[in-house]
Amino acid sequence: MKRKTLFVLTWVSTIVLILCWVLPTNAFNEFYRNGLRGHSTFHYEFTRTLMRGAGFSPELAEQIAVTNQAVDSVNFTGYTGTNVRLRKTLRQGQYSTLGF
Repeated sequence: MKRKTLFVLTWVSTIVLILCWVLPTNAFNEFYRNGLRGHSTFHYEFTRTLMRGAGFSPELAEQIAVTNQAVDSVNFTGYTGTNVRLRKTLRQGQYSTLGF
């Protein structure tokens, strides 16, 4: 690799890392469209897209994504009305099932 290219890539990478560190990120509760509750775009949106890209049917991709989101929020309903509610799980904090 040429020195100039390596120098430019190093600077660009450094700037990106600094911006990622300095700028506030909020990967949870950022989408509220279509009447959905706040949810993790990684656990729901990205998983659904990844499953579709892997060749799963839209229905199965939605079921997998909703289940993945339910791990965080205990109860979640996706865009198509698919709902997953986890029961008898020991949760603590905001989504506690024990009333903490």
